[in-house]
Amino acid sequence: MMRRVLGSFALLLIAGCRIHRAYQQDRPPVIMIFADVTVKDDEPQAVKRAIYDIVDRAPENSTFLMYPVEANMDYVDTFSRESIAFRHDNGVAAIKADGEKRKELANRAIASLETIAKTIPSNLPESCLARTLQRAARDIARVENRPVDVVLITDMVEECNNSIGGGRVMLNHVHIESDIAAAKKEAGTFADLHGAAVYFIYPPGKKSGVNVEQHRADSNELQAFWSAILSHSNLKGSPQFLAGTSVYHENWKSTAQRVTDATPDEQ
Repeated sequence: MMRRVLGSFALLLIAGCRIHRAYQQDRPPVIMIFADVTVKDDEPQAVKRAIYDIVDRAPENSTFLMYPVEANMDYVDTFSRESIAFRHDNGVAAIKADGEKRKELANRAIASLETIAKTIPSNLPESCLARTLQRAARDIARVENRPVDVVLITDMVEECNNSIGGGRVMLNHVHIESDIAAAKKEAGTFADLHGAAVYFIYPPGKKSGVNVEQHRADSNELQAFWSAILSHSNLKGSPQFLAGTSVYHENWKSTAQRVTDATPDEQ
């Protein structure tokens, strides 16, 4: 996914996968979000909307660690580290104030990512989602006694010279049947995700790569490629693929929903 606009990044949220407040305090799960924003046309806006939605819905006690997705994910440093505090006040005013803080956090994250994007050459075919999964596995191993989600906001188009099997994988074309077959033949554990749940949130679009007229594979085929990779990556269940308009964790309430649900006593 070497597409030019904003660059690639990963956003790690240490957050609760359940909406019970006591659970969030005692055992806040980790949600790693790797979001590709090297996309074209209207896709950057779709990526931003996904970021805002996730930050807005993230349970209390969430912590955000952000990484750019680059060719060599082994040496990428975090460029942002922020948290969402536990909200003691359930009143409408407090909920709205919390929502504004979340929006500010998302804005800071997006601004940082846009800055990083300016340093990425537009013709560099190095966007390695496979290596990103391995970086996620490495960081998950450091998480103690917390459920983990790995979320990739991406068009799912691997463009990497050091991908599965150490070889070159370029999914920026229509026919990827041979790539899917190779992924299915991959032996051993590709990335030990330690039972994490994996989600792909993909923006709409049909084109990929330096040549903007070059159409990419159908999303179903791209899903088949990543499902094959993840079939030997020790994750929880099967990977979930959500179109850009889908809601990640529908049981997590947005600020608007929290305001609506506030009881008269709390208001």
